[in-house]
Amino acid sequence: MVKALAQQQSYFKEGLASSKVDPASFPASFFKGDVGAYYSGPWMIAGMEKDGGPGFAGKFDVAPYPKGSAGGTSFIGGSDLVVFKDSKNRDAAWKFVQWLSDPATQGEWFKTVKDLPSVQAAWQRPELTADKRVTVFGEQLKDAKTPPPFPTWDQIAKVIDQQVEKVALGRATPQEAAKAVQSQADTVGTGL
Repeated sequence: MVKALAQQQSYFKEGLASSKVDPASFPASFFKGDVGAYYSGPWMIAGMEKDGGPGFAGKFDVAPYPKGSAGGTSFIGGSDLVVFKDSKNRDAAWKFVQWLSDPATQGEWFKTVKDLPSVQAAWQRPELTADKRVTVFGEQLKDAKTPPPFPTWDQIAKVIDQQVEKVALGRATPQEAAKAVQSQADTVGTGL
């Protein structure tokens, strides 16, 4: 974690990123060039092309996460589909989950809201292969991890966010931030 925090801190120290950019000014700050890069998903592509103005579509691209010695692992989140064993309409709910998980349905869902499909077979559908920028997201998913599956993750993630911000603003060293995260994680525990 210290190495990752130091890498991120270097962006601010070297002037590649600014701690003075107002998050509320995004995406206008990206269109103007005040923000050179950001992490997001394919749901942003159409909006960027439209809102960026004439000619902006050809001025940006997507790329996988940079790779270091441990790889270029992305964070993956989202939703889960669950049917409780005591559900009143369990059979109908399960059929609905199966329908949502069908590659054709996943392709249509992508066309509608631009959420990435979770079913690998859906990645072969034309909705996902037509735009080469979208295929970059599919490749990135081959090196992605979910957050740890324990009840206190949100509490720990909040501390991580706070410490990352402190490092970016120069209010903590990477070592201090990592120690603070570990201390809070030890205090909170997993909740299991």
